[in-house]
Amino acid sequence: MGNLVNYKDTWKLVIHTDLSPIFEREATIKQYLSKTKKMCGTTSLELQRICKAFSTSSKARLQEIDAKLEYVKETILDPQSKRKRGLIDGLGSLAKSLFGTMDAEDAKLINKQITAFNKEGSALKTALKNQVQITKANLRMINETAANAEHNEMILFNLTSHIKEQMDEGFRLESFREELDEHFIILSLYIEMFHGCVQDLVEYLVEIQKGILYPGIVSYPKIIKLLKESLEHLPQGLNYPIALIPENARYLKEISEIEAYSEGNSIVTIIKIPLTSSQEYHVNRIHSLPVHMKNGTYAYIKAEEKYAIVGHEMQTFIRMTRTELDNCKKIKDQYLCEARHPVFKIRPYGSCETQLFTNPSSYPLSCETRQIKIENTLLIEMENPNSSIVVPSIM
Repeated sequence: MGNLVNYKDTWKLVIHTDLSPIFEREATIKQYLSKTKKMCGTTSLELQRICKAFSTSSKARLQEIDAKLEYVKETILDPQSKRKRGLIDGLGSLAKSLFGTMDAEDAKLINKQITAFNKEGSALKTALKNQVQITKANLRMINETAANAEHNEMILFNLTSHIKEQMDEGFRLESFREELDEHFIILSLYIEMFHGCVQDLVEYLVEIQKGILYPGIVSYPKIIKLLKESLEHLPQGLNYPIALIPENARYLKEISEIEAYSEGNSIVTIIKIPLTSSQEYHVNRIHSLPVHMKNGTYAYIKAEEKYAIVGHEMQTFIRMTRTELDNCKKIKDQYLCEARHPVFKIRPYGSCETQLFTNPSSYPLSCETRQIKIENTLLIEMENPNSSIVVPSIM
């Protein structure tokens, strides 16, 4: 059926997303909309017509932004919300769990390391010692907005100021019409850019509350790159269960666990990746195959367990049920299981199932045999779909 490895430890990759730029951009847009509204409060019918056209075209988009930002604030800012069940016990009233069962002590440690990380801007020995790796990430549109915000805001400021001066001095509209058009074009683009940023944020929050990592925060190929940087800091004897190559990025989604919480203007996403040792086990499905004796009579070994999970060195074994195996993570034919089951040593007179694998050349005395008479062809279904062993009847 494949191989099995146990894990007790995980490496925590912490993605810190600061949403302050979002709320700063929101305030900036409101400021320039207010200035534009004052500018439009004039007796010039032509200017009023231009302002009305802008108001009509931007109204729906601004309403969308307001509704989405309201959802964001309701989701992450929860000091005295009715949804108190979402708060992380012991961490404080401002911390709210978005997905997973975040431990308060873990959250306190991570918050402390994030604060230090933001001051120093690099990996911290204390964090790495605790198997925590912190990286600062923003939504793609936040990065783009932040990079261009100062430039765009300066253009808007200069245009607004110059237009106001022209109007105060009694210049006719035609003399600053080009600047006026440019003002509304830039303001419209700024609103569209901000809408894209807010939309990304909403999608991130919707996905993270399902336990799904939104690629706008950090992609799995990027995680592979970050994990490579952590290799020298892993505990001795432990490693990641997959090779850290781009082709394996898709498997990270299958083996990692995600937790997320918000505090203040920050969203903290924790990606937990299992750390495994070199100890591997063979996972074998036990099939009692009837052996023909005489006159249609068959003998078979009565197995007490359906699975024999035996260490490669044939010295230890683990007992697990089908349900327990199904609860493990799986990559191709490798089971990745949290170490919850005891590991037993194989004894000379141990269970029948383990003896069959450790000493296949002789018949284990611990095995019980039964006899049956088969009058019709018998099909024994295998583990793989559409696979069976045929036991023909012999009369």
